[in-house]
Amino acid sequence: MKEVPLGVLFDKDHTLIDAKNIWNPFYYYIISTIAKNFSLDIQKIATDSKFDLVNKVASDSSILWNGSPKEIITNWSKSSGIKECIIQSIVEDGYSKLNYNVPIIKELKSVITKISKIIPNLGIATMDNARSARKTTKALGIDEQIKFYYGTDEGLRKKPEPDMIFAFAKDLKVPVKTILMVGDSPRDMAMAKTAGSSAIGVLTGGSTKSKLKESGAMEIIPDISYLPKLLS
Repeated sequence: MKEVPLGVLFDKDHTLIDAKNIWNPFYYYIISTIAKNFSLDIQKIATDSKFDLVNKVASDSSILWNGSPKEIITNWSKSSGIKECIIQSIVEDGYSKLNYNVPIIKELKSVITKISKIIPNLGIATMDNARSARKTTKALGIDEQIKFYYGTDEGLRKKPEPDMIFAFAKDLKVPVKTILMVGDSPRDMAMAKTAGSSAIGVLTGGSTKSKLKESGAMEIIPDISYLPKLLS
């Protein structure tokens, strides 16, 4: 890179953690619990959220991958006819059972440590809530390095809206153009482009190089283990 950024903002799912191995079992647990507790048709709830009950995976186009926690709860509530507050309590129970320690690469902790020595200001921007992101970094042992958290539970609009990057730049008291976004999806790249920041795409989430490039990625790497060398 020509200039070292003053802050790096990471996406969480598929960038830092193996999201599918965390969230697919979680989604199955919530859907099956709703159906069981209220004697409902599990297939309808699953279909309405594009969740495959046979393979126990959510479609890439599912709201479960593309919506905020609030939007997901609203989807389950409308599909089941159960009040959102009750769905929320089931979700909270599911959160308590989650294993967040599923890094996207084995050497994640050492990689984040290397990055933090180059750029001390590290944060997470997630479609999930900031509370979940904090639990994730603690479980991964990288909470000492990552100090800033931005999620849709803090009144920030979901990606690709630029709110999370603006909030990070404001907290650091630096220009938006000095922020680097690192993520696996076109919406991460688009968020950075809209904000006027730079972005690096990683190929650990299923998006193609062409899609990431078209969305605004200035560089594309296989995974974040390649980032320290790029920043040096």
